[in-house]
Amino acid sequence: MTNLKTGSSTPWGTAQSVETPTPGVSFVTTAGHGGYHVSDELLDKIPTEWGKYAAKWSHGWGGNWFEEDVAALAPMAYIEGVVPPEQRRKATEAMVKAYGAWVIPSM
Repeated sequence: MTNLKTGSSTPWGTAQSVETPTPGVSFVTTAGHGGYHVSDELLDKIPTEWGKYAAKWSHGWGGNWFEEDVAALAPMAYIEGVVPPEQRRKATEAMVKAYGAWVIPSM
């Protein structure tokens, strides 16, 4: 599970806010950026390719961090409860449009 709280270190700086939309997933904001942190227990729900892609944007922090501008679609689409169902559907459609059919989650 994630143990993030306000003041925690993140790839983008010190967390100014931390929300937990569903157990095992946190959304953090910092002075300049933010994104999702996905616990090890839930990371296997996201295709490995997304974890590798996310790692490129997490400044060496690994594939558990999904930067809000370039990788946040993955936890939104692949982990139930991160966003409401309609937003999850839209996230899935956006991934298919941008990246191809391999990212369609089983829903």
